[in-house]
Amino acid sequence: SSASWIIETLDSADQVGEYPSISLDAHDQVHISYYNITSADLNAISIRESPAVSQIGIVGSHHYQLGSAQDSSGRVHISYYNGTDTAGGLYYSVWDGQWATSPLDLSGAMVGAYSSLAVDSSGNPHVSYLETTDAGSNVGNLRYAVHDGSSWTITTVDSGGTVGGYTSITLDLDDKPRISYFDTEATAWSANGQLRLAILEGSSWSHTYQDNGAGKGSQVAIDSSGFINIAYFDEDGGALNFSLAAQDVPAIIGNSDFHISGTSLDSGGSPVTSIDIGESHGCALISGFIKCWGVAISGQLGNGVNVVSSMDPVIVDAVSGWTPIEVSVSTRSGANGGTSCALYSSDSSDENSIMCWGQGGSGQIGDGGSSSPASPSSSSRVMLDPTTPLGASEGSESLSTNPYKVAE
Repeated sequence: SSASWIIETLDSADQVGEYPSISLDAHDQVHISYYNITSADLNAISIRESPAVSQIGIVGSHHYQLGSAQDSSGRVHISYYNGTDTAGGLYYSVWDGQWATSPLDLSGAMVGAYSSLAVDSSGNPHVSYLETTDAGSNVGNLRYAVHDGSSWTITTVDSGGTVGGYTSITLDLDDKPRISYFDTEATAWSANGQLRLAILEGSSWSHTYQDNGAGKGSQVAIDSSGFINIAYFDEDGGALNFSLAAQDVPAIIGNSDFHISGTSLDSGGSPVTSIDIGESHGCALISGFIKCWGVAISGQLGNGVNVVSSMDPVIVDAVSGWTPIEVSVSTRSGANGGTSCALYSSDSSDENSIMCWGQGGSGQIGDGGSSSPASPSSSSRVMLDPTTPLGASEGSESLSTNPYKVAE
């Protein structure tokens, strides 16, 4: 029924079903590709009246990941690795009444592990995959291949040498690729690598960090509004996370430990009128109070404590005579944890002012000094000059929080 799952065994001969990939055609018929470990075959199942199994080809002893997708004409496209744990290549198969298989990239000793495939609006395949340069550690470079209808073009997306595979590719409305992948390089926050995102911008690739201690398994997609979303395994947290990606600071909007619609903020506190999330801490304006969470090294959480870590939001010290109306935190934390700021409205006048707290060793607080306050203060407002607070400049009674209107 529509309220329950129907589970059916499709293939039980030998040891089958490793690294499955599923796609639907224009008639909602299901196509699944998978490895048969016992016979070292790559198989496909098409579910119409009943499951029909077909052999795509013989593969080597080691199977990593395969990609598959359907085009608008119903053709099934598959990318897969054929080889051992030290040598092999990337192959491509397409079903158009029968399987046609050809090598895609054999340019290295071990090329093609962890492939993912997407099909553009013209029916041409795009493939992301790993070029393994160190088989012992199973790391290398990220590659991308696209077929223009007559030939393949192959480029290296990330040549850092620490890419660990687990790639996933999707295309935007202009058929431009976005690739999520795992990088094994340790960070200051985790020794378990990081989830990264590559975006083709014109003729060059941009690479952004998405999450630490995560990325050994991800799926990237673009929604109807053009936003990039990634579902991925968080190794440090032991959970499946859902992230709104490619922002200045990626926002985790939910995970498998809580609820698929998102993780509640402050136990469901409302209304949330402003929120900003930085690299290591975040702040929100909830029911008229500023609350911050995460890691504070120099008082970034604003509760009067310099060094503190809190997974739950803590209340920022109130500023007498002032009401907060918007919050912002620094995009990057750096070695000292970054800075938090808020826009306040005076309770006794039309004046608006900005007050900051956290790391201020290089003047980030904006009051002309270099202190690092652990809470906001009306005596440490951001100043335009020694006598004029930002928000009280000549000819401006107040600031506006609208990004298209600077002053009222």
